[in-house]
Amino acid sequence: MSTAGAKAPGNFNVLVIEDDANIARLVEANLQKAKLECRHAPNGRDGLIAFAQREPHLVLLDLMLPDTNGYEVCAKIRQRSGVPIIMMTARTQTEDQLHGLKVGADDYVTKPFDPQLLVARVVAQLRRVHRYDASAEQKAGEAGGAPSNWSTCHDCGYMGPNEKFEELSETFRLTMVCPHCNTRLKQELLPA
Repeated sequence: MSTAGAKAPGNFNVLVIEDDANIARLVEANLQKAKLECRHAPNGRDGLIAFAQREPHLVLLDLMLPDTNGYEVCAKIRQRSGVPIIMMTARTQTEDQLHGLKVGADDYVTKPFDPQLLVARVVAQLRRVHRYDASAEQKAGEAGGAPSNWSTCHDCGYMGPNEKFEELSETFRLTMVCPHCNTRLKQELLPA
């Protein structure tokens, strides 16, 4: 089991359970660009151990693992947690996808996949889970709340990395604007 990326308190963390090291590195690199902390486990056993130790905010789970299958890992995680689970697999049959969703997966991505689309799905799942958590705003910055480098629009509830909200004004000041509803957030930042 290996840990990748810098640890930042309050960040969302994602557990990537994937036996192909090249795919795991690709996924981790793209998630880190979105300011998400990643941990990689190369098999189901290590994935379950990492899940118990870290209790991540989201799990990306390969279906075909060397020691077990992703369905079993998904079912075991689902017994103890409602964390979002996205299955990643080369299996494209409808039956495989239906089975994955029945055992508790929230989404199903087939390989090969576009890394940007995968990151968008991860962010959407995190936003969905935390947007409707009434206490998330109170817990911002604490474990379980939105990470400190994410912003939330108080008008529409959109949540995402600060970079998505940053916009340069006509006076060359960095301002925060919701990319979803174009509401200007009250904070105004000085250029770096």
